[in-house]
Amino acid sequence: MPVLGFVICCCMVISAIERISCTYDNKRLVLHNDVDMAAAIQMLTSRLEAMSAVVEQLTAQNNQLEADVQTLKTTSSGVSVYTRWGRTTCTQNGSELIYAGYTGGNLYTKNGAADYICLSGDPLWGVYDDSAQTYTLKIYGTDYEFSASFSDGGARFFLQKSPRPRDPCAVCRSSRATTVMIPDRNQCYPGWTMEYWG
Repeated sequence: MPVLGFVICCCMVISAIERISCTYDNKRLVLHNDVDMAAAIQMLTSRLEAMSAVVEQLTAQNNQLEADVQTLKTTSSGVSVYTRWGRTTCTQNGSELIYAGYTGGNLYTKNGAADYICLSGDPLWGVYDDSAQTYTLKIYGTDYEFSASFSDGGARFFLQKSPRPRDPCAVCRSSRATTVMIPDRNQCYPGWTMEYWG
């Protein structure tokens, strides 16, 4: 009897396994018929085409970026800013005017060093009080005074006679990366480009 029970139990297990196997096989056959395979192939083909287009686009962008990097490596980058004292314009060799104004600095009767600055002609005031102030910092405009030996009143320098002309200035931006002012020369050293002299 125990043997018969074991045989019946084994038959039931085998029968259940066959049913599961048959169900799985049938399901598998239904999911992978010719129509499903064609649809899957079509979907994969369209995805592959889309990915190929993306790869081509990224390759083109990468090539352009590499070319840009090589260009930047071989050319000087950046710009420089300089002040052209005594003028209201920049030179015509790649410089552009940021603003023109007037030279300011310390009062000539005061001691101590003060760098000259190029003040714009249209200041924007933060806190402004026109009344007399005791403790303030002052910036004075500069002007030229010509001695009697300059009877032309500065026309030699400014192309016009003026009793006390304001000292003009221009702040310029150069397309070259570096500018340097050489105080005792009217020509540049070899390899440099002149922005202005005088």
